[in-house]
Amino acid sequence: MPAVADRAPTELDGPVTARRKRGRGRVRASVAAAAVLLGAAFGGLAAAGKLPWQDGAPGKGTAADGEALPQAFLGTWRGTITTKVVPLPSTFTATFTAGRIGEDVGRTSNASAFSSTVCRGVLTLLSVEAGTVTLQERPEGPQAGCSEAREKQTYTVLDGGARLHVAVTGAQLGTDPEGDLAKQ
Repeated sequence: MPAVADRAPTELDGPVTARRKRGRGRVRASVAAAAVLLGAAFGGLAAAGKLPWQDGAPGKGTAADGEALPQAFLGTWRGTITTKVVPLPSTFTATFTAGRIGEDVGRTSNASAFSSTVCRGVLTLLSVEAGTVTLQERPEGPQAGCSEAREKQTYTVLDGGARLHVAVTGAQLGTDPEGDLAKQ
C-alpha cells in the first residue's frame, strides 16, 4: 500500500489529511507561479542591462544593445604604422562603413615598406566608447606572406576628427604596430 503522502486523499483518510494534501497542492502551484514571475523579471532586467554585475555605463556598447559605429569613423583613413619589436613601417589603410556591434564594419590593407606584400583584413566591431572603438580583425582569406593571426585594433579620434590613432594588439611575435591615420 502506498504511503499517505504519495496518493490522492480519500474519504478514509479523514478531513484533516485531505485538507493538508489540498493545501500542499496550492502551495506548490503558488511556488511555481512565483518562480515563473521571478524568471520573467530577471530576464527583463538582464535584457535591459540592469543587473548589478552588468556594466550599464553610458557610452559603452555591448553586443546586447547593438550600438552603432559612430559617424566620426566612417570613411577611408590612411597612414604609416610601425611595429614595436623591430621598427618596420608600413602603409596602413582602414575603410569603415556603417554597422553595429557584432557586425563587419570595415576592411584594412597593410602594405609593407620593405616588400610587395599587401595583407588585407575584415573588421568586426567589438565595442564603442566615447571617441574610441575596438574591432577584431581577421584575415580576408588566405594570403601569401601574411599572418593568419586575429588581431584587436583600437581606433581613437584625434584632432577633432581629422586623424585616427590605431593601436594593434595580438599581432604575430608581439610586434603590435601603431600609428596615426588621416582621413582620405
